[in-house]
Amino acid sequence: MREKFLEYLSKVDRNMPANRREQLVHFAETRLTEFLRELFDPDYPGLYARTNRNFYVDAEDKMQHNPEMRQITEADSLYGLSIMHYKNFLASKQFRGKDKPTLSPEERKVKENVSSSKKGKKQSDPLLPESEEPTIEGKSRQVNITVYERNPEDRKKALKRDNYECQVCHMNFEAVYGEIGKEYIEVHHLYPVSNMGEVYHFDALDPERGLVCLCSNCHSMIHRGGRFEEREGKRVMIPMTLEDLQNLFAKLNLNN
Repeated sequence: MREKFLEYLSKVDRNMPANRREQLVHFAETRLTEFLRELFDPDYPGLYARTNRNFYVDAEDKMQHNPEMRQITEADSLYGLSIMHYKNFLASKQFRGKDKPTLSPEERKVKENVSSSKKGKKQSDPLLPESEEPTIEGKSRQVNITVYERNPEDRKKALKRDNYECQVCHMNFEAVYGEIGKEYIEVHHLYPVSNMGEVYHFDALDPERGLVCLCSNCHSMIHRGGRFEEREGKRVMIPMTLEDLQNLFAKLNLNN
C-alpha cells in the first residue's frame, strides 16, 4: 500500500522530488496517524488499515474549522498536505485499480487480525475501500467528536526540562536538521489525555503520568507498543511505559 501511495504522489505532482514524497508519506504514517488517534478516534488502526475516505474528509473538515486543531495544523503544513493527498489517493486509480495490492508483512498482519477477530461475519477487505458508494466532493456531513483540551504551559515545562531532546534515543532535531529543527520535538502524555476525564489534574513533570519529549519515531513506537484494557466498562488505551521503551531501545542498539 505504501508503494501505491508513493506512486500516486509521483503521478499527481511530477515536480515533487522523491525525497519530498518520502517525507510526506512518513509524516502521514507517523505524525498524522498520532494526530488522528488522539483527536478523532482512540481506536484508529493506522493509515493503511483505515481506508474509508469519508473518515478523512470529515477529519480534514474539522482540521480546518476547529480552532484548536487549526492551531496545530497551521503550525505545520504537512498535516493538511498529507491528509489531502491520502484522501485523494483513496479515490485514485492507483488505489481503486483492479490490481491486487502487494501487502507488507505489517499489512498482512492487520488483515489477518481483523479476519480472525470477526470470523463468521461478512467483512470487507480492511485494505480496500470500506464503501463503494460514490461520494460527492464538497458534500457536507455533520459529525461529532470529542476534543481533549491541552495546557500549553504544561508542554513548556516538559520542553524546558528535556531541552528538546528525545528521552529514548536522545535525538535533537536541531543537531540533525539544523535551523529548521530548532526548538522542535513532540510531547507525549505518559497517561493518554483521552483517558483523563474532565476533572483529571496532573503534574506535567510527574515521571509516570506527566509529559515527556519524544522524537517522531519513538513517539509512534511507544503507542504501537501499548495495549487496550477494560476498566469500569470502558475500553482504555495504555501506552508502553517510557522505561520499557528506553530498555528496548538500549537493548537493540547496544552496539550502535
